[in-house]
Amino acid sequence: RTTVKTTGLPFQAVEPNVYLIASLGGGTGGGMLLDMAYAVRQVLAEGGASNARLFGILLCSLARGNQKRALAPANAFTCLEELHYFSLPGNDFPGEPVCGLE
Repeated sequence: RTTVKTTGLPFQAVEPNVYLIASLGGGTGGGMLLDMAYAVRQVLAEGGASNARLFGILLCSLARGNQKRALAPANAFTCLEELHYFSLPGNDFPGEPVCGLE
């Protein structure tokens, strides 16, 4: 009500868009991407926003050190393989009971 009164614009109840941004080259972003995506989807569904859209913005950058730089393509490939696997019919995400993921 305050927003409508202050701005003069009508309120529109729309489902949110959620963006997950992760760098796949270092291992951390790619390693947690699927867990985060499923956690966000679960929280949205529990909050009544099951029609919300979830987008992934995936980056692949190279670290400055030579040793880490060599691992970036392998880390990115592994994450993309995992994303592909769980996008196939019949391959359900196992969840994570410790994190409360179904």
